[in-house]
Amino acid sequence: MGILDEEEIKRYIPHRQPFLFLDTILELNETRIVAQKHFSEDEYFLRGYYPEDPQVPLVLLVEAIAQASGIIASRFYRQNGKRLIVTGMEKIRFHKKVVSGDTVVFEVKPVHIRGRVAKVRGSASVNGEKAVEAEITGAFVG
Repeated sequence: MGILDEEEIKRYIPHRQPFLFLDTILELNETRIVAQKHFSEDEYFLRGYYPEDPQVPLVLLVEAIAQASGIIASRFYRQNGKRLIVTGMEKIRFHKKVVSGDTVVFEVKPVHIRGRVAKVRGSASVNGEKAVEAEITGAFVG
């Protein structure tokens, strides 16, 4: 059991099913967020993405990293009610595929937050093995 469930996550970011890729937040403080998502065999995207070898599209894992970034920004760095939106991604590395049945752990740490701009570094891992890593830049808008 995490410290935030899906309903509580929705208080911090605007994403909803079927495009919410975080089930629970395990840890949340100013220096790091740890979240998790279990991908079941009935995920809508598994039917059409490499149907002969179903796997979670790795770009959706990057999206989940961005969603976790939005939560930490909203919780600790929100400026006058503004939300963090993605303005850039870099240093994205895909290391291994994620399949149905996998539980992915996302870890995101702020690199710097200055004025309206934020940069975070995040990763997605399965059983301690890194699947994806990325740096994401965002701007507070709204």
